[in-house]
Amino acid sequence: MTTKELEELLEGGIETPHLDYKGPCVWDITFAKDILAMANIEGGGRIIIGVAEKGVGYERVGMTEKEAATFDYDIMRDQFASFASPHVKFSLAFPRDKNDLQFVVITVDEFAEIPVICIKANENAGTKAPIIYYRNTDRRVESGPISNYHDLRNLLERSAIKIRAHWKQLGLSAPDNIKKILDDELGDLR
Repeated sequence: MTTKELEELLEGGIETPHLDYKGPCVWDITFAKDILAMANIEGGGRIIIGVAEKGVGYERVGMTEKEAATFDYDIMRDQFASFASPHVKFSLAFPRDKNDLQFVVITVDEFAEIPVICIKANENAGTKAPIIYYRNTDRRVESGPISNYHDLRNLLERSAIKIRAHWKQLGLSAPDNIKKILDDELGDLR
């Protein structure tokens, strides 16, 4: 990620369903809920570490090299693997802003075919299982359990479209009883 790309993300100074700010810190599994939620929104999202909440806004504070060094992709992936089904794809970047402040950016990809479900309850991470986390659209943006029928319907429709596209790519036609297949995939989540 370039300085220019980082500046574009920091410029607005507000969180959105696709953008979350976190103050400077070391890697901790407490980001699990945010990563799970970002994986379930259309297009995925980014978490920028090094931006502190200040009153009603945010302030760039950056991170120390020591803090940034704790964001090790392999360690994060291994720790996070026990929280999500299916797995979540993410990447890390360590850009600097125009004032040479260090940041960490976690870019989370949208789920491939079926929504990501939290499969591990963890008090430190603030997660419960089985829950679908999402960046809600019905109130102040935050990562939490999917909270309204509109967001849930959107999530399920995107999943159905992705599954159908996958079948088409494989040269298969969609089964007549798609409801049964989705019921089997989603199981007890309803």
